[in-house]
Amino acid sequence: MIAYKLDQERHWTVIFQTDLVASSSLRSAITESGWHLGAGTADRSASLILSGGRPVPLTRMVQGRVGGGASSDGDGFDFRIDPDASVAEQAALLAQWLPPSLDALERMEASFGRSALEPLLAGLASELTSAITAIDLGQMPNAHKLAGVSGTFGFHDVGESWRAIDQGAGDLCDARRLSRTAVIAIDHWLESQDHA
Repeated sequence: MIAYKLDQERHWTVIFQTDLVASSSLRSAITESGWHLGAGTADRSASLILSGGRPVPLTRMVQGRVGGGASSDGDGFDFRIDPDASVAEQAALLAQWLPPSLDALERMEASFGRSALEPLLAGLASELTSAITAIDLGQMPNAHKLAGVSGTFGFHDVGESWRAIDQGAGDLCDARRLSRTAVIAIDHWLESQDHA
């Protein structure tokens, strides 16, 4: 299993629990995709796990499975990565799951103060989590509402993905992925104050 967390230098870093990534091509893909290799153990700050077995019951993490065939809905994994795929293909897949930058949140914090933003961002994370759950259950979330609130708080890619769905031209899988990574970024931002 490999977990990822935001390190002190503001990089999303790979943390190894077991050596599942024996393949040098997968190691190369991890670094080429923008993740940083690190060492340590997975903890509450982890944001993504790659596993060879069953998903880990930690809902605040994106979970990918190394190998094991095609992903199926409801199996607990967000994506599957083929260990035999090219480094470029693996890197492209891993890069899609990088959480968005926290820069917009930090600018808003400087302008409005953290205490004003915390309940609003917790609410956004809750709305996005509910939308992800709805998608997983085959239901359609309120795309118009999600587009507006996501963009307001600096998650422009998330907002644009929901806006496209609201207009009948979007990809629900993209909106789910972007919402999932935004929730992780928000969780890290909220938690950073708890441990400051």
